Amino acid sequence: MKTAPYYLLFNKRAAEIKEEVTKAILSWRKLATQYKISPSEIEQKAKAFRV
Repeated sequence: MKTAPYYLLFNKRAAEIKEEVTKAILSWRKLATQYKISPSEIEQKAKAFRV
């Protein structure tokens, strides 16, 4: 949110984008499992998807 002005975004639009992205990644583990990603690989990537 602090860098929103750098991307020419107002706070309201930045918050909307943040919400969209958060919703999109909520079920990433389920999707990774469906694509047969190994549990160890899923755990390696978990930090990138912390909400």
